Amino acid sequence: MIQHVGLTINDSAEIGNFYEEILQFAVHHRFFMNEEINRMIFGSEGSIDVLLMEKEGSQLELFVSKNQEKKRYTHICLAVSDAGCMFDKAQEKGYRALAKPNKEGRYTYFIWDRSGNMFEIKENRP
Repeated sequence: MIQHVGLTINDSAEIGNFYEEILQFAVHHRFFMNEEINRMIFGSEGSIDVLLMEKEGSQLELFVSKNQEKKRYTHICLAVSDAGCMFDKAQEKGYRALAKPNKEGRYTYFIWDRSGNMFEIKENRP
């Protein structure tokens, strides 16, 4: 079982704008990682703001950092009951979003936060 997935975001405004409003995750816990721990574990300098967010048992650990990361294939796939609504909301708020048609008239949606983290969104159907 995966307990959580860690992601870097570059702007704390993304917490409310993207992760809470679009993906519908809620802040579960927030803490500051001190410089010593950050250097020891991640080899990075300075203290860092960290938020643990949760939705239906899935957790994301968001590290707020100005350091840009190159992401190519890394993504998280979410199965939700309102995939189309999430996609529409992401588009309305100006986020990069792509709808890929599948068989039977269904879609797989891809949305990106402003830090380049990609989410594959699928309809959770019984």
